[in-house]
Amino acid sequence: DVMKTLRQLHHTGNNETIPYSCPAKSYADSQWYGLKESHYPPPFLRFASYLYGQPPQLLSTQQGPHKICTAPTTHSDYTDGTNPSILLVRRLQQELNSEMYPKVPWKDFPEARYLVTTTFKKNHQCFVDHHKPSKDARRGREAKEADLLLLDDNSNTLWTSHIWDVRTQEHYVADDVRLFVYNSEVWISYKRYKVDLGPDINPKTQRINRLTFGYQGYQLVALVDSAREIELCCGRNFGALPDIHTSNDGGEEKAMPDLSFLTWPDPVWVPTVDMKRAKNLQHITLEEPPSHLQQLATSNFHGTSNQLLYVKEWNEYLGIGHIHRDRRWDDQGKDSPDAKFGHHYTHAFFTIQSVDDKFRLARTSAEFLFPSASNPQDAEIIQFASGLEWSENGKDIVITYGVNDCESFLVKVDWKTIESMLQTIRPGLQVTQVLRGAAEAWKN
Repeated sequence: DVMKTLRQLHHTGNNETIPYSCPAKSYADSQWYGLKESHYPPPFLRFASYLYGQPPQLLSTQQGPHKICTAPTTHSDYTDGTNPSILLVRRLQQELNSEMYPKVPWKDFPEARYLVTTTFKKNHQCFVDHHKPSKDARRGREAKEADLLLLDDNSNTLWTSHIWDVRTQEHYVADDVRLFVYNSEVWISYKRYKVDLGPDINPKTQRINRLTFGYQGYQLVALVDSAREIELCCGRNFGALPDIHTSNDGGEEKAMPDLSFLTWPDPVWVPTVDMKRAKNLQHITLEEPPSHLQQLATSNFHGTSNQLLYVKEWNEYLGIGHIHRDRRWDDQGKDSPDAKFGHHYTHAFFTIQSVDDKFRLARTSAEFLFPSASNPQDAEIIQFASGLEWSENGKDIVITYGVNDCESFLVKVDWKTIESMLQTIRPGLQVTQVLRGAAEAWKN
């Protein structure tokens, strides 16, 4: 009874049964790829270029997709949180500084497996009619806020908290919040836009901040200090590299010098953040790619996941990226018949490797789609993979992703499946150089 009471007090969402789950949402026909339809693919996909010239296939998953839920609701108009990132609880138990984290939510939940963020977007696309004016994500919620969750092995939610600003005692405004570990601490990276902070905000900046836990009354909640926010420029969808290993030209392993991010995957660029300087600065301009990289042709392949994973047997870092291919109503590209924003996403795995202390693309897979939880033979046109982590066995991979800026899912993928998908890239090549037309492949 005491443990049950503690668990209820630490849970800061609705008074739902713990653990809880919620159903996947349904969407209009226009929100699906239509993989089995006779008219698939439409011309704008048929004549596009794809990695290795191969049309996207459904990813073979070991488990899932499982829905991730912050607040179960029968109101289909409301988002359940999207674009989730993920960290393994066992890893946090091993790596975090106990003095910095005297109170953590997973101590009261021995069945906890994953720490997850989800983001609530005002401009979500939960509606069947995507041109209908958007509502707030949930009653009483503003746009671009994030929640932190604990999940069990079946992706049921055990505990949830808004992310609070210790300075203002208000919900912290942040979009696409992503977890990573640095220097034995939990950090988040995220975006803030002109609508949040004013017209001078550079859309290619990313912000980072340290995440802690504290009590609001009897409730344990997630906290950040807005005064300690660090703005980094420039890049897109930063993916943190673990501060564990890299390689020099002799193949000898050494510690990472500081916090590093993959800021661009095409061409590959990994700058380092001088965290000693960052203690006294709120804006840091990262080293830009050298001129020979800036002059290369680029594709629309963007990094997506919160972090890259170190694959020791290859001495490479595994990531996941995406491409979206949009069609427009007219030549001016003002409106899309499919979605408010980017749509028809595909994803691909890739690895990067350090050679002479410079990172290069090492492998990529062909493109794939996540099978839908409600329609396993098809996929939603908006899927955004934002979380990547090792599973508990340290061998397989867990991926979290958002659907339609509306809800979140988790899949587990066997490492052998990923290994078989990855193809070695000739040194010096970039993603754009392995994109090819797929017209002949579509015929088959």
